[in-house]
Amino acid sequence: MGEVGVMTEWGRDWRFIWRRNLFVWEEELLSSLTEDLEGMIWSSNEDLWRWNLDDNGVFTVKSVMRGFKVW
Repeated sequence: MGEVGVMTEWGRDWRFIWRRNLFVWEEELLSSLTEDLEGMIWSSNEDLWRWNLDDNGVFTVKSVMRGFKVW
């Protein structure tokens, strides 16, 4: 089985393969999905988690508590 999204000179071409014909409501969902995917920036880099409340990007209870202000 090949890739679902293939890069072409015009952008990403979606090649979904279905076991049956889609119902009308499913075609509408698929259309909405492809619209949402348009404009996405694709990367082959590994996803990483980063905690923005800490300078090192690591979650700590201390970093959460620093975010709260005591009145």
